[in-house]
Amino acid sequence: PDTGWEDYVDGWDVVLPDGTVVKPDPNSPFTRLLLHPHVTEQPFTRSQSGIIIPEDVTTVTVRAHDLLHGFGGVEVVVDLTQPTGENYEVSRNS
Repeated sequence: PDTGWEDYVDGWDVVLPDGTVVKPDPNSPFTRLLLHPHVTEQPFTRSQSGIIIPEDVTTVTVRAHDLLHGFGGVEVVVDLTQPTGENYEVSRNS
């Protein structure tokens, strides 16, 4: 969990099965950049628009990046054929 400005989750990625990281902003270091700690918001949730996933992809992995420790912790495998799962919800734009 976030402990302050020295140690917090600074981003998360959506990763395709082939290892490609999906980024709405190609210049961003992550799929979703987080600019500050969320010490008093545990657990906290954030969404990200503009994520385009190829139609033939049925699963993606979501991984978090910590400012101090890098990538690690629990990765969530999202089944895109289901509207919800443990620790996730899929929202699609037509």
